[in-house]
Amino acid sequence: MVSWSVFFRLMAPGARLHPLEAIPFYGCAVWFAVVESEVGDWGHEIAKLAITNAFLQAGLFLVVVQIPCWCTGIMSNVDLAWPSGLVSLAGLVLWHHFENYDGERSTDAWGYRSFLVGMALLLHGGRMAVGAMVLFFPYDWPNGDLPRYKYARARWIAETGAEHLWWLKQQQETLLQAYANSVLIAAPVILVATNPNHPGELRPMEMFGLGSWLVCSVLENISDAQKIHFQRKLRKAGTSDSAKEAVIGSPPYDGWNYCMWTKSRHPNYFFEWMCWNSLVLTAIPSALDLGNTVIETNHHHHTTSWIARFGIWVLLACLSRTFYDCLLYWTGAEPAESRSVKRRPLYKEYQKSTNVFFPVSVPFFDHHRTPRWPVEEEESKKDD
Repeated sequence: MVSWSVFFRLMAPGARLHPLEAIPFYGCAVWFAVVESEVGDWGHEIAKLAITNAFLQAGLFLVVVQIPCWCTGIMSNVDLAWPSGLVSLAGLVLWHHFENYDGERSTDAWGYRSFLVGMALLLHGGRMAVGAMVLFFPYDWPNGDLPRYKYARARWIAETGAEHLWWLKQQQETLLQAYANSVLIAAPVILVATNPNHPGELRPMEMFGLGSWLVCSVLENISDAQKIHFQRKLRKAGTSDSAKEAVIGSPPYDGWNYCMWTKSRHPNYFFEWMCWNSLVLTAIPSALDLGNTVIETNHHHHTTSWIARFGIWVLLACLSRTFYDCLLYWTGAEPAESRSVKRRPLYKEYQKSTNVFFPVSVPFFDHHRTPRWPVEEEESKKDD
């Protein structure tokens, strides 16, 4: 018999989302059905692409992740499927663009937005997909799950004591990645790509959002490149004590060629999060258009229902909130630092001087400038 606390933890999304946040998180999927029934032709276009995308994501994850995870107990294939799913969604958006866009008509409704948002997603997902396919080839996982998923297992057992249900939690956690591709990421991207309003032009907020995505994507790549350079230096140094204790962002690895890591302990995760926030900004004009859409039914005119109007804002907020939790606590910074503080004695000094996520201190956010985080936090929970 599964206790209610274990059941809620089994269904909980992410790592540190509040239990009440699960309601809008799962409820976001209903938005597509509401829009289809209440937003006329635009709503039908949104729903058509969303349903097609959901089937593509389900098929991809079933073959690449869910069945192998069920058979082997290894969930690391999700690192291949998730970015590949982004590429699939981008391909769907670009297919929609070329199917509807008449290049001779400069005022075509799909002239700019659908192509640019599709290309942004293609580049974002394509870079991660190619990187994962090269890094993890031949995908036989000789050392078992990746460390972040081993950490997820240890966290699950520590919080619930239900080790025998870890196989089920694996299915839920990997399916949440498919859910993100099908709902949270798909909604703003499809909304922008299908928007028939203001044809043939990019509005200031759309230009700002896409420009922000480009800048953040470049900075994320620079952060990754600096980390790769650091790792190559360590490999050349071999097994020396200095190599074993080296920390990127700390002396002597704090020069201009490691500058991103002197401002944040995980600048690559931060700028990836900002890429998703940039797509949220890009979707704001389309969300406003959706709210102002006038629908004609039985010779009566009315605007979009409050559910559809309010729902898209909930979706956009959930996208940002969920990826913040994911990149900081679920599969990002927290699992990585749980290893670093144990393997590198100098890491705790780096933690005291540098924020975990944001390059600058932001009010109301915990920057975890605590030596030995999250290990110290785990030990204090055990003592309690």
